[in-house]
Amino acid sequence: MCTLSDAYHNVKESGRVFPQVKLEKLKPLPIVIPTIEDRKMVENLVLQIIELKSKCNDTEYLEERLNILVDKLYSK
Repeated sequence: MCTLSDAYHNVKESGRVFPQVKLEKLKPLPIVIPTIEDRKMVENLVLQIIELKSKCNDTEYLEERLNILVDKLYSK
């Protein structure tokens, strides 16, 4: 499996203002197509986090829940 660090190094082009992403570099990336239910759960958590952050409230608990949910999506 390709890690995020691997992906960064695969698409990095030094010295270019607008680097080009090569299709063959994208193919090994783990792309997850979530179910509608999973997508809505992620969306709801993100909206709650944005709302709380806009009021300068702590969002650590919600961010942890979001991280766990995303980890589960990628480990299916």
